[in-house]
Amino acid sequence: MSVAENLPKQLSEEVHQEAESRIVKFSYKKPEGYDRAKVSVRLCDSGLLRGHIQVIKAEGGENNLHYHSKVDGMFTVISGRIKFYGP
Repeated sequence: MSVAENLPKQLSEEVHQEAESRIVKFSYKKPEGYDRAKVSVRLCDSGLLRGHIQVIKAEGGENNLHYHSKVDGMFTVISGRIKFYGP
């Protein structure tokens, strides 16, 4: 049974409305006219979640294999291909 199922109906609705009031919307538009091999675009930062899009040019946009010990990461390829390599 979820926490919401244990709350009185009115309180459950209040909790729901309060949570919805904290929703932050974001959108993404690919940057144009940049001259670097890669550019980072911030999507959101809630203190709990940070979202960035990294746009990488086909030539010269390589990145060394690394990790961040205190955050999770993910890759989504929107266009083109990606190749992971390392030790």
